[in-house]
Amino acid sequence: MFSFWKKQDSENPPVLSGQAREVFQAGVAALSSGDFETAAGHFQEAAELAPSCGEAFCNLGLALTQIGRYDEAHPALSHALELKGDFPEAAFALGFLYSCQGKREHAIWQYREALRMRPGFREALVELARIYLLEGEYEEAEKSLLEASRTGGADAEIRRLLANVYQKIGRIEAAEAAYLRAIELDGEDFVALYDFGCFLMATGDLERAEEYFRKSLDLKSDFGHARNNLGLVLHYRGRHSLAIDAFKAALLQEPRYGEAHNNLGKVYYHLGRLDDAEKEIRTALEMDDSLASAWHNLAKILLRRGKAKEAASMCERALEVEPRQAEALHDLGMMYLASGQTHKAVAALEKALLTEPSLVPARRKLGELYLETGSIENAREALETLLAAEPDDTAARYNLGTAFYRLGRVEEALKTFQEVLKAAPDHPYASTNIGLCLELLGRPGEARRFYERAIETAPDMAWTKKAREGLGRLNSKDTRDEDPPG
Repeated sequence: MFSFWKKQDSENPPVLSGQAREVFQAGVAALSSGDFETAAGHFQEAAELAPSCGEAFCNLGLALTQIGRYDEAHPALSHALELKGDFPEAAFALGFLYSCQGKREHAIWQYREALRMRPGFREALVELARIYLLEGEYEEAEKSLLEASRTGGADAEIRRLLANVYQKIGRIEAAEAAYLRAIELDGEDFVALYDFGCFLMATGDLERAEEYFRKSLDLKSDFGHARNNLGLVLHYRGRHSLAIDAFKAALLQEPRYGEAHNNLGKVYYHLGRLDDAEKEIRTALEMDDSLASAWHNLAKILLRRGKAKEAASMCERALEVEPRQAEALHDLGMMYLASGQTHKAVAALEKALLTEPSLVPARRKLGELYLETGSIENAREALETLLAAEPDDTAARYNLGTAFYRLGRVEEALKTFQEVLKAAPDHPYASTNIGLCLELLGRPGEARRFYERAIETAPDMAWTKKAREGLGRLNSKDTRDEDPPG
C-alpha cells in the first residue's frame, strides 16, 4: 500500500471526533494491512458520519479501486476533490483509478495534477514511471524515478524500477547493479527477486535465474508467475520432468493461468506428446485468446501433424495479436511452403527479415526460394548477407555459387564452388558444377578431372548425370590432353 496512507494517523489527520474518528482510524489500519474490503466498509461509514470529510471519501475511493469496484470509486474520489480542492492524495488516487482502468492519458494528467499540488510527490512520480515503462517511454520513466529518489531516497522499489528501465534500453550492467541494490535494500521483496530472475533468464544466465526464482518462491510460495518462470528455466536447462511439475504447481495455485497452460503444452510438444500439448495449449487459448505464443505453438503442433493449411491459419492468428514476431513469420513462411503457397511463403519470410534481419533460418530459406522462383539477383544478395554472418554455411555457399552461375558470373561461381569443395570434399554436386564452370571458361582438361571426380564421389546422384554429359562432350572433342590456359 502507498506509504503516505499509512501515515494518516500522524501527519495532517482529518479533524474528526468520537465515533467518526474511531471508524476512520480503523479504515486506515485495514487499508495499510491490505484488507481493502474491510477498509471500504469503514470509510463508507466514516463518510456517512462526517459527510464533509474529504479524506474519508478519498480513502473510500482508493479501497474501492483496490477491490475493482471502479464505478463506485470514481464518484467518491471526485467528491473528495470537490470537498477539498487542493488535495494531492485524492488527485493521485484518481490517477491510480484511471491507471487500473487502462486510461493511461487520464492517469498521467491526474498524477501531474498531484505533483502540481505537491512537488516531489514520490508515489505520483513512481506511478508515472510505471506508465512510461509500459508505453516504452524509457527516458521519461528514468527521469521520474530519479526525481522520486532525490525527493525521498532511492529505496528498493525505485531501484527495481530503474533496473527495469536500464534493462529495456540495453544498459545491462547498470540493470544488474540496480537489481542487486534493490535486493540488498529489501531482501524480503519477492517481486525484486522475481524481476531479477526474469532479467537473468533474458540474458541467458539460467542457473542464477533458477536460484532467484526459487528465492522469490521461498518468500511467497503461491507466487504463480515465479513458479511458471521457474518451469521455463527448468525446461530450457533440459530438466523437463521438473518443469512439468513446476507448471502443474502453478496451475494448482491459479487454474486459469493461461500462460502456464501454454508453457506446459510447450514442454509436452518438445517431448513429442502432441495430444497432451494440444490439449494444454487449447486450454490456454480458452482462457486468454490474446496469447500470441499459444497460437504459434498450436500452429507448430498442427504442422507436425501434417495439417499445414490449418497450421498457417493459427500462425496468422498469432501475428494478428503480435504482428512483429520474426520467428512466427518465419514459421508461417514454412507452413505456406508446406501447403504449396510459395509466393506467400516468400512474402512471410521477407517480413520476418524486416522484423529481425539477423534471423538466419529465414534468410537461408529465402535464398533457396529466390533461386527456385527465378529471382536470382535477390537470391545472390540474400545469400551473400547470410554468409557474412555465417561463413561456414556450406549449403548457403553452394546456393550462392548457383546464383552466380545463373547470372553468368562464371568466374565467381567457380571460386564459390571451389570454396564449397574445400570445406566439404565429398560434396555430391560441387565437383560437377566446378566442371561446368571450367568447361564454360575454356579449360577442358581441368573440367574433365572434376567431372570424373563427381562420378566417382556420387555415382548415383541425379545431378551426376550432368557430369557424365559433360564428360561425353569433352570426349567427343578429344580434349583429355589439353592443358588449362596459363
